[in-house]
Amino acid sequence: PDAAFRLPAKGKKPERLVAIELDRSPRRQRDVEGIIREYNAENYTSVVWYVRPGRVDKMREIMIASRVEDFIEVRSWQGI
Repeated sequence: PDAAFRLPAKGKKPERLVAIELDRSPRRQRDVEGIIREYNAENYTSVVWYVRPGRVDKMREIMIASRVEDFIEVRSWQGI
C-alpha cells in the first residue's frame, strides 16, 4: 500500500488495519488483479483505492468481478 494505518479497538469494535492505495497513472487489469490477490493474502481489514475520475467505473468493475467490493472501496481523486 501507499499508506496504512491501524485503528485501535474501541468498545465492541475490533482493531482495524486499513490500507490506502493511490494510482497516479492507470494500471493494467492484470496488475490490479495481482494487487488484489496480495491484499487478500494480508491482514488488512479494508482498502481504500484512489484513482483518477475516468478510471473509477473500470476499477469498480474489476472489484466486482474479483468479488472484493466489500473489502476494497474505489474512490476518485483529483490530485496533482
